[in-house]
Amino acid sequence: MGVINQEPILNEWIIFDVDKYAGDIWKKYLFLICSLSPYPMELWYAEGMRSPHLIVFVPELKNLEPEVREEYKKLFLKRYCPEADINLAEENRLISAREKIHFKHNSMKRLLGFWNKEPFEEMNNA
Repeated sequence: MGVINQEPILNEWIIFDVDKYAGDIWKKYLFLICSLSPYPMELWYAEGMRSPHLIVFVPELKNLEPEVREEYKKLFLKRYCPEADINLAEENRLISAREKIHFKHNSMKRLLGFWNKEPFEEMNNA
């Protein structure tokens, strides 16, 4: 039986999940959004999550070898947010699916905002 309402983390995505951050979580996300400009980004949240998922779209990652891509993602996460879940940089990871009922919290994972981008679906199909 497969995992319900999860999706793979695409090669060109870097996911910030900062559940372990001790300060004001929204100030941290504001800092990340400002610091990571001009990368395209989306912020997703389901009621009950400790923190939203900030998805940063880095198209150049798609062409890297898996080991290099994973190391790049880890370094990127550590540079901008040492508290981020570093496991989300690993190849072949899953996260809760966007626009679906969250598998743990039984609430819809919704888009809170996006910056410097067209919707990811359009970018991925280009």
